[in-house]
Amino acid sequence: MGYIYSLNSQKIGHIDDKGEVFDTSDHHLGKVASDGHVLTVSGNMVGHLDGSGRVFEDSRHVGTVRGDGSIVDLNGHRLGHADPPHAEFGGAALLLLIR
Repeated sequence: MGYIYSLNSQKIGHIDDKGEVFDTSDHHLGKVASDGHVLTVSGNMVGHLDGSGRVFEDSRHVGTVRGDGSIVDLNGHRLGHADPPHAEFGGAALLLLIR
């Protein structure tokens, strides 16, 4: 499991080893599948992770998860960070499911 944090380092969610995403109240928000697709709890695909840290909503690049787990928008502004070993998936969850 890995935690997902806001810009001010508050825990805002977590992602389990199966890619399931939860908020801090343990409400299930969706999933980041092993192929990088990001799905809502109802199964609708809202975006994807491209394997190099870039996150897309539909076909629009919305942010990047850096190697250190930091999550940034298109202008390079830090939005939060995610713990390893699921930092890339956690970053995609922050950008597309938690916001």
